[in-house]
Amino acid sequence: MSEAQVSDCLYAALVLEKEHIMALKPNAYASLPFYENMLEKGYQLLTDNAFFREWVQKTLQATSSLLPHNIRSVAIVQFLETLSSTWPAATLDIVIPAPPADGIALSVTEQWLPFGKASRLLELRPEELQLLQHVNLVKHARKSRLHHNSQIDVAPIFQLLVGNDIQPGMVCLSTLTEVMVHNDVEMYDILIGFKEGRLQLGYGEGHNLRRAIWCEPASFIRFAKDVFSKRQYDAISLEKAVSLTGLPMELLHALRKMGKLRPPRVARAGSLALCQFEDVLQIRQQQKPMQLSLI
Repeated sequence: MSEAQVSDCLYAALVLEKEHIMALKPNAYASLPFYENMLEKGYQLLTDNAFFREWVQKTLQATSSLLPHNIRSVAIVQFLETLSSTWPAATLDIVIPAPPADGIALSVTEQWLPFGKASRLLELRPEELQLLQHVNLVKHARKSRLHHNSQIDVAPIFQLLVGNDIQPGMVCLSTLTEVMVHNDVEMYDILIGFKEGRLQLGYGEGHNLRRAIWCEPASFIRFAKDVFSKRQYDAISLEKAVSLTGLPMELLHALRKMGKLRPPRVARAGSLALCQFEDVLQIRQQQKPMQLSLI
């Protein structure tokens, strides 16, 4: 085997031995005892499909079925992404086990993730994670300001949502993506709105947070409009203007030439890609038929 393959096998062996895979570092196995035995175990995990599937199921069953699939499988995915070489195990699908037949799921306990990975998996921008820390929906071991190297506990988000049953008439949040985009609603707004009692949500099984959250369409649209009405920007990107107006970029460029979509009042780097928010609001008000089609 190559040096990279040996490294992968030792890392896989360490993963088999440890419960908290997310805390492992690729160089942690440099001084492993029983080198040959560990090399063999790691090689089996990476090449024996049946053994790998068994390990995957054991790992997933140790997580709460109340978490979205992408959170339950995050440690397994990270392990596979860390490998330097191509192995048979990396080609297999990760099958999420069905919820317990008796309906009794493991409770949601600490769920530590790297800051950047949490941002991607939860669809929350870094600055939004910072804000969630202030309301105790995200925890940091050191209780200090979050940064790109932080490990954060996202369990409070799911502890907030668990137990809220999906009611008749609710739809999956993913079906309301267009409403979210058109009204500049982010996942942060939804979580805070629910925490503050301004939005009713249901919570169920789903691949990710957006697919696990359910809501009643009419009430969500009212909430989205309220969120948008409180937005205060000086200037926004033309890409965001496309989302907020529903107009193609070509038409926005035409409106700019007509003086109806002005660049920022104060010149700045990237001004050509920006426009005044008040102009976007004016254009949006003129798109009544389009707005009605979204609601």
